[in-house]
Amino acid sequence: MTQGDGIALNAGDGQAVLVDVGPQAGSMDHCLERLGVKVLPTIVLSHFHADHVDGFAETVGGRRVGAVLVSGLPEPEERFAAVQAETDGRIRTPAYGEVQQIGDVRMQVIGPVPGTLLAGDPNNASLVVLAEIRGVRILLTGDVEPDGQARLAAAYPGLRVDVLKIPHHGSRYQEMDFLVALDPAIAIASVGEDNDYGHPAASTMEPLRDSGARVFRTDRDGDVVVALRDGRLRVSTGD
Repeated sequence: MTQGDGIALNAGDGQAVLVDVGPQAGSMDHCLERLGVKVLPTIVLSHFHADHVDGFAETVGGRRVGAVLVSGLPEPEERFAAVQAETDGRIRTPAYGEVQQIGDVRMQVIGPVPGTLLAGDPNNASLVVLAEIRGVRILLTGDVEPDGQARLAAAYPGLRVDVLKIPHHGSRYQEMDFLVALDPAIAIASVGEDNDYGHPAASTMEPLRDSGARVFRTDRDGDVVVALRDGRLRVSTGD
């Protein structure tokens, strides 16, 4: 994955739940080929920025696709339209708090929290998903900004997770008290090599590392795979 987000959650039996699909044709498709995934019961698109959705058409091509859950803010309109054209009417915005069980994946939509300013702000309109697989809790944050993070902190006091997808590629604009309080064992920034944005920021990565998290960044580590083996989380990296 270059500068963007694309996450596959193993739902068992050759199935995966996707949360974003990356910025370019091929990256997510190749990942799923390596994993032997032919069925996508649910795809979550956190928001419609290119670095999260432009790999959609190639990702779904040749695979059986179920529901496509999307942000309630269809901006930029041209990217929303491009995704909609590929979904055969399966696209919808999930309700806040909605829970689904998809194979081995339990998934709850916990953001955006009602009251978050959304108009004209696709990042803060990101769907935020709390997933659980075999007892491992994973927080997938899209590009939610500090305002949205603060509302999550207020709505879910005491929330703890095992794996954190660091919001907005590890940008310097974060509600760090919230992220550190999540107490993740593993934190991952999905970023492109030599990107123009200064992602990820040391001011974001270092507090997480100092709190005890194992911190990974895809520009240096390549693909990051987290697996539960013998009751412990194991991480492997590389292309």
